[in-house]
Amino acid sequence: MERYFEGQGVVEEVIKVRTAALYLSDNATLWVKEFTTLTLQIPNLASEDALFFFIDGLQPWAKQELQRRNVKDVDEAIVVAESLTEYHRGDSKPKFSSNPSSAKCGGDKGKSFSTKKEGKYSSKKEYEEKKKAFVPKGGCFVCKGPHQMKDCPKLGTLASIAEEREAQTQVTECVGSIQHINVVKGKEASTAEKKGLMYVKAFINEKPIMAMIDTGATHNFITPDEAKRLGLKIFKKNGWFKPVNTKGEPLKGVAKGVEMTLGSWKGLVDFSVAPMDDFKIVIGLDLQRKANIIPMPYYDVVCVMEKGSPCMVPTFSKVGGPPILSVMQLKKGFKKGEITYLALLQEESTSEREDVPPKIKEVLEENKDVMPPELPKQLPPRRKVDHKIELESGAKPPASTPYRMASPELAELKKQLKDLLDAGFIRPSKAPYGAPVLFQKKHDGSLRLCIDYRALNKVTIKNKYPIPFIANLFDQLGRAKWFSKLDLRSGYHQVRIAYGDEPKTMCVTRYGSYEWLVMPFGLTNAPATFCTLMNEIFRPYLDRFVVVYLDDIVVYSNTLEEHVEHIRTMFKILRENNLYVKKEKCSFARDEVHFLGHIIKGETLCMDQGKVKAIKEWEPPNKVSELRSFLGLADARRTSYCL
Repeated sequence: MERYFEGQGVVEEVIKVRTAALYLSDNATLWVKEFTTLTLQIPNLASEDALFFFIDGLQPWAKQELQRRNVKDVDEAIVVAESLTEYHRGDSKPKFSSNPSSAKCGGDKGKSFSTKKEGKYSSKKEYEEKKKAFVPKGGCFVCKGPHQMKDCPKLGTLASIAEEREAQTQVTECVGSIQHINVVKGKEASTAEKKGLMYVKAFINEKPIMAMIDTGATHNFITPDEAKRLGLKIFKKNGWFKPVNTKGEPLKGVAKGVEMTLGSWKGLVDFSVAPMDDFKIVIGLDLQRKANIIPMPYYDVVCVMEKGSPCMVPTFSKVGGPPILSVMQLKKGFKKGEITYLALLQEESTSEREDVPPKIKEVLEENKDVMPPELPKQLPPRRKVDHKIELESGAKPPASTPYRMASPELAELKKQLKDLLDAGFIRPSKAPYGAPVLFQKKHDGSLRLCIDYRALNKVTIKNKYPIPFIANLFDQLGRAKWFSKLDLRSGYHQVRIAYGDEPKTMCVTRYGSYEWLVMPFGLTNAPATFCTLMNEIFRPYLDRFVVVYLDDIVVYSNTLEEHVEHIRTMFKILRENNLYVKKEKCSFARDEVHFLGHIIKGETLCMDQGKVKAIKEWEPPNKVSELRSFLGLADARRTSYCL
């Protein structure tokens, strides 16, 4: 009780408690009176606390007796304590007396204890009546009226004021959200048909982002590239990321406690880092539950209903990209027999979009015949350099069975064989040789027909003609300011097979056996033959204004006027030798050139970042074979860079 009043700052009541404690050792009635007076001044005192404080002020023997009887109510405890005190007085001498001589006089002794002390209650009912009629000194604690505080008529008014203030606080926290909802209700929705997903503009680390609102995503997701751009710290985490209609992939980690701003809402968000094809950032149910986000697609908004920072954020659909079918939609279309087209999207390089100087355009217009959309349907002429296949003495003709192919590959094989037959590049054969065919995917997604000549190459005498040293080629280009790059169209198919060696090139397929009349891919001496032909044709101009590496031709000059004449000379040589270039892969009159995995600009030589992208994005190897593959690729790039 004393500690309670001290906490409430009521000093006078503390003094009363201490004064009452002086009499507790002999008279429980005085303690009951003081206890009742004090408790009436505490409106919210719990019954359990009152019982504890009352028992704590009794004598030790009285405490033990009340605890033994397991008294549960303060009123019962008061009645029991008074009866115990009266009983204890009859069996023992009083420890305190106002008259010291009264103990020595026998008559006085009986007289002093024969009368009942004032304030003693004969029953619990009498105590209850006096308790109800009791009026504390000074009147009511609230209004100072002649009644107890619990009966004060103003007490209900005070309680209602407190409740009103508490309710007003709760209403204030939610009124912003209600106002936003009313604004949304009053907004007229657009009658135009709406398509696409819902995106919102937000900020992460004060950098603007576009995030998709996805009510079907369990967590918040971000791609590794976007996390790197935003400077997020990624922690390792085991788990799998399983989008709809695709196979699961392991998570790259988790970004914890990311500062995010959405409208006027600010908070910390956790993102799971996972690769995604179509999205960079996805806001899932994790944040939607945390910030109480309610998407409203009909009104093109999302409402953030979190207390303290309610807001309304407009949404928009991502436009500009073509509609892409999901795997499930594609499968359903196939089953229904719907007409389906496959389109390959190819990124156009910046160099191809740049304007060509007018003088160069005139030269290109004059030489359109050297840049046809496809090779002429005829065999190239015989030249001084044709591809010869010389076998080791005593070698037996190698022959193998065709490789198994999937249905799409068989369809592509049938198509390419027809095109080669129409062009006259192959013809049916019954030679004892035979090499199986296979496909290699090009950079543009198309398939290149290759023949597995490994068995034939083992018994072929190798041509030791040297391939140009790359470092020497870079030295020649380092002094120029204007560059043009030419690429032959199917360069190998513009070289004839030497007369009599055609049967050695025979390939076996599902649709028959054919021998080549032009040089195919896969022969061991093909690069040496091609280098010999290029050097033979361009010999007068090598290292003057042209360098050649296989089918890549680079023309370089110091001035634009010189460059125009050099390009005109190159087209003249190509026309005389019936060689054709692929305009789509050529670049003209540039101040830099991409050549053999490097970028050359003036006297600067640097690595093409696109070539080392595979190394940067290589997954950590988990097997010895994977480690060897990575080290081989890295060593090849390192050697090329050092050159």
